[in-house]
Amino acid sequence: MGYHIINITENGIKSEYVNDKKALMYLDTITEDSIIYQGEPHWTPLQVKNGQQKKMIN
Repeated sequence: MGYHIINITENGIKSEYVNDKKALMYLDTITEDSIIYQGEPHWTPLQVKNGQQKKMIN
C-alpha cells in the first residue's frame, strides 16, 4: 500500500502514486492544496462532474 497524491487542475484531477512515505519527500508536485491518501495502486480517484459517476449518484 502506498500513497495517492491528487492535484486539481483546469483539466480535472491529476493523480500520482508512490510506494512509500520516503518517495513523497522527493515529489515536487505537492502543494498546500494537494490531497494525499493512503491506498492501493488500483484505488484511483474519480472526479464526479458531468460524467457517468454523477449519473450513478443522482
